Amino acid sequence: MLLLGAAGMSPAADPSTAKPPPPTASPGGDAAVPFLSFQGVVSSINAAAGTLAVTTPRGETRQVRCTAATLDRSGGTPVKLSSLKPGTKVLVRGRSGADGVLEAAFLTQPRPIPLPALQPQTAKPAAPTDKKN
Repeated sequence: MLLLGAAGMSPAADPSTAKPPPPTASPGGDAAVPFLSFQGVVSSINAAAGTLAVTTPRGETRQVRCTAATLDRSGGTPVKLSSLKPGTKVLVRGRSGADGVLEAAFLTQPRPIPLPALQPQTAKPAAPTDKKN
């Protein structure tokens, strides 16, 4: 049995249960376009256009646009394309633009994680077993 409100509204039109529309924009860009994050190797740089091509470990080449707003995550300073060279490993985070080029918000060179030196392991003697038959 379906009960209607006093004004004869259907349940779908009830403003107390209506969901607000999703946001269309956020400070970082269009909220409908998710952030992408990937790493790869710089294969070419076009300083005049402010873009670089990054080849991912899967062999895909992605075009990345750096602007004055693109930050180096390690120092929080703007990225300078002149500091990058083909063969440089990079980690990129940004959103795809309307033209398919990734608009980089962050770009950094991943740093290797220092691991402690491994100590050689010595073989431990087997524990004695007491078997009684």
